[in-house]
Amino acid sequence: MIDPERLALIPPGYHEQHSFCFWLHDLMIDVMRQAEAARITDVHVVFKDDAEKAIFEAADDPITFCLENGRPEVAERIVTNQIVIPLYADALHFIHDGMKALEKRKYTVAFALFRKPLKYHLLFLTWLFADEDDFFSRLRRNPADSFDERNVPAEQRKALLTKAIGAIEYNDFLDADVIYGMAFDRNNQLGLAHVGGRRKLTHFGPGSDV
Repeated sequence: MIDPERLALIPPGYHEQHSFCFWLHDLMIDVMRQAEAARITDVHVVFKDDAEKAIFEAADDPITFCLENGRPEVAERIVTNQIVIPLYADALHFIHDGMKALEKRKYTVAFALFRKPLKYHLLFLTWLFADEDDFFSRLRRNPADSFDERNVPAEQRKALLTKAIGAIEYNDFLDADVIYGMAFDRNNQLGLAHVGGRRKLTHFGPGSDV
């Protein structure tokens, strides 16, 4: 349980949930720090001979070299490895600040902060986990259009979520339709994507900013 003073403005019935969410946030931060300490994003390239190594060292960048010399899998690994950690870090920053905003009853601010990690980061990280090859090919081909959320239909989002969930060992509590409804369904009045008007949070008492 976090410091009770921080929970003073949060209804008692939500104290445990709020503390649990922060515990998950801190756990993910710790995992990310361990990953960085272990240098898991490093990519080790084995050259077939000294000549290939010399060409690589003279190249403008390693990604171009790999793509132009029949090593697309290495280029993909370099790119995706450099994307994952910053994406997670950025998402966790927004989630942290959103949770802190809830402690001050700044609900409009909190919802605004949660939208980015739970809509955009979630989509990209799910895509990377579910189908890394497709993610990289789209990144190479036309990232501006390929990753524009207007060009990613509901069926594709649900398919990516389903595939990602299927790859997780303990996944009984996860459901692609539920996650889609919470993060992407514009018709869900309690979801983050709803655009039909402001949410009504009348049960939180005085001090709310919505």
